[in-house]
Amino acid sequence: MATMKNLYPLALLFAMWLTACKKNDGDYAYQNTQPAFPGNTYEYMKSHPGQFDSLLLIVDRLHLADTLKTGKYTLFAPVNASFRYVVENLNAVRKGKGLSPIYLQMADSAQLDTIMTRYIIRTALSTDDMNFADGIEMQTVRYGYVMNGRRKTTNAEGFIGGGPSYLEYSDMKKSKYNRDWVTTRTQSVNIATSSGIVHVLRDDHAFGFDEFIPRLNK
Repeated sequence: MATMKNLYPLALLFAMWLTACKKNDGDYAYQNTQPAFPGNTYEYMKSHPGQFDSLLLIVDRLHLADTLKTGKYTLFAPVNASFRYVVENLNAVRKGKGLSPIYLQMADSAQLDTIMTRYIIRTALSTDDMNFADGIEMQTVRYGYVMNGRRKTTNAEGFIGGGPSYLEYSDMKKSKYNRDWVTTRTQSVNIATSSGIVHVLRDDHAFGFDEFIPRLNK
């Protein structure tokens, strides 16, 4: 007959197993999302000074503010670092040619418009909407340019692909072949606002999908 002394190690192992299961369940359920924002997408950006200042500058210059205040759109939001990187590199090229620097306040608005509108999708889409092996094709605001969004997951302890979700956002460059695409990733996703959904791009994204410098250096 089993004694209490013999049962104790079994009970301890059972408790440890339950704890491990709970931890894995928690990892599996985790999403790198943020709570819904009580306002529109434009107001969301305004509420994060130091993060979206450059984006707001361009949105205001191109008269896109009303688009982000009303309707239902998806914004893939580049942060300040994304603009700083391309502007610094643009002006390094121009300095080498003896040309004066160009900054966002004075950059050609038509070229900025072509680039910026690739970050705004006509409908509100979450990571679940992009949960396909090949992603989904999405049309941008104003010009209907085609981009691709694909949900991906990281690994969590005990689960392959069971960690946080993120998105790969690609400029397809009018090609069906992935090798021609320029792709970036998100750092946070599914931020719901009254006028759509925001997915924030990583700091290392270069604004313009490799087109900022050739378009602005004219």
